[in-house]
Amino acid sequence: MTSNSDSSSVLYELLNESMALLLKNDVKTIIELIEHNECGVAYEILCTQLYEYDVQISSNFYEKIFSLGKAMEMQPSYWLPLKELIKNGNDQGHKGKGHGQS
Repeated sequence: MTSNSDSSSVLYELLNESMALLLKNDVKTIIELIEHNECGVAYEILCTQLYEYDVQISSNFYEKIFSLGKAMEMQPSYWLPLKELIKNGNDQGHKGKGHGQS
């Protein structure tokens, strides 16, 4: 299990990589949860929103979210669906449905 500060750091990193593709309100909620040491709920919302908005992710991004979920002892049902969002190719950008608004 990771400490809250370790989880927070990785969650902020993941959020930074994907925030342009999520609704501003979801990003705000996730940040507030992290700030209030509710990293598990923040992780759940991040995974759910990435999946809901069909945000394509890199294999590197998936590995980070997978590793964090395991370290936080989260249910695999949060990260496993994200595997189908891994895009083909070697580029590092994230493409979704363009949800950078509220």
